[in-house]
Amino acid sequence: MPKAKVIAAPVVTKNDELYAMIPTGLENLSLPDPVLLNQYKNLQRRILWVDEEVDESVLEHTKQILLWNADDKGIPTEQRKPIWVFVHTYGGALYHALNLIDAMTASETPIYTVNAGIAFSAGCEILLAGSKRFAMKHSTAMIHSGSGGFDGTYEQTEQMIGHYRALMKRMDEYNLARTNIDEKTLKKKKAADWYFTAEEQLAKERFHFFFVSFPLCLSSSSCSLGCCSDCSFRSALLRMYQSSNMILSIRARSD
Repeated sequence: MPKAKVIAAPVVTKNDELYAMIPTGLENLSLPDPVLLNQYKNLQRRILWVDEEVDESVLEHTKQILLWNADDKGIPTEQRKPIWVFVHTYGGALYHALNLIDAMTASETPIYTVNAGIAFSAGCEILLAGSKRFAMKHSTAMIHSGSGGFDGTYEQTEQMIGHYRALMKRMDEYNLARTNIDEKTLKKKKAADWYFTAEEQLAKERFHFFFVSFPLCLSSSSCSLGCCSDCSFRSALLRMYQSSNMILSIRARSD
């Protein structure tokens, strides 16, 4: 296959001295799809993104989690390379979210979730499924009672409403088990959209850390943030960020 031609195209700047290398015309077809390229790079690092509406597409994440657990068979849990699930979604279908949540909570390989900006509705429920949970500094999470519609005969609608009530009860139990929110507050607040800043996620949703813009601390002997008690966690963070040149630190829960 002939090599792609790369033509220098000028970029308008103050001094007109900058040039960008931009492939043009049919030559661009020989280059890899950047979205697909990033996807394979992420899979290599065991990183999954939930960054669209939660629908049947998240089943692919369930399959990948099962495959990584199969690959890790015979390796002690504490020695397994963690799976990272980054969440940036307004939510979607609860049934599909529950499929992924069940796979995440059943996974013997540790799964760490990160609120990468938006974790609303079903997205927040996925976020809570992580064995360790994190939030970007300006991220927001949101819990509510959801919404739904029913169609059919009177008897069918009655059955569906009963099922929906039972499903909401199970979600309440899930949220209470995985957060510091008490039952009375949850019942009162979930009727409306209940939003959480990164600091509130740390306090209320049992998040372990949130990211802030200071140098990453990886040494337990010199750590002043109280974030370095977990050796495998430090190693995972180091592996994750070394190649991407992201320099971050973490603020830990105080309890």
